[in-house]
Amino acid sequence: MNKLSQHTEKLRYFYETALVGSIQATARKLGTTASTLSQAIVHLENTLATELFVRSRNGVTLTATGKILCLFCQRFFRQLDDVCFAIKTKQQQPLSIKFATFASIAIYFGPMLWRELQVDNTISLSIMTGRSKRVLELLVNNDVDLALTVETFKHPNLITHELYHDYYSFYISSKLVPQEVDNEFIARHSLLYMPDASDWQGKILSTYIHDWHLSFKDYFELDSLEVTAQFAREGLGIGLLPNNVANVYGKQLTRITIADRPKKFGKHRFFLSYCRNIDIKQSVIDRILSLAQRAVHKLS
Repeated sequence: MNKLSQHTEKLRYFYETALVGSIQATARKLGTTASTLSQAIVHLENTLATELFVRSRNGVTLTATGKILCLFCQRFFRQLDDVCFAIKTKQQQPLSIKFATFASIAIYFGPMLWRELQVDNTISLSIMTGRSKRVLELLVNNDVDLALTVETFKHPNLITHELYHDYYSFYISSKLVPQEVDNEFIARHSLLYMPDASDWQGKILSTYIHDWHLSFKDYFELDSLEVTAQFAREGLGIGLLPNNVANVYGKQLTRITIADRPKKFGKHRFFLSYCRNIDIKQSVIDRILSLAQRAVHKLS
């Protein structure tokens, strides 16, 4: 290591003196004494074995070697300013979090979570949607940081926190509310549902229909809760929907109970999930979890 690198703290004294052209004036500017300033410059000159200034009654001027060092100082202090600016900017930038969930859930949960995060300017959220299998792939491959997952998502590397749970029920358009829901009523209407949607035990909705020996006019096997809800709202059949989804439609949908069948069934839970090797501080995860819980509380 060269000797100059051991005295970089004296470079500021030298550089300011070079700019001002006077030891006395520079000392006043820096809030130090002329003696301290002179000693620092002399120390630099002794270290470099060369004079940096020509002294006179009118002040100081740079020597040839002094000009070389002054040019270096100009670049050095400018780079220090750039580094400080970069660090400050980095500290002020929000932490970018990638979040994945199902399209159906994102419609209700996504906006609420995003609004909650609006008040926390230290976090920037991007949301990706996809089918169940795709969401899990994104999460375990670390293509996203966190995801809203369901009970059936099981993986040894996942950490999960339950956000809320829901149940399925039968719904029809409020314009078609019958006095009694019996087998005759069911036989005159189509079933609108997602047959592969499952509960916390892995039992799918089509199995419930089969086990209960329910026979509908037609079966609309859909892949979207929104399509199911819209079809039911338009009176195209009986929709099998999560209660939280149906609640969004308010008085446009009415929950019905089929004779001798439970009013609600198929409990399913939703989790905020992330991988054990996630590169985010636990304090940040806890904050996001708190915001997510607040968001789903509004959803419920």
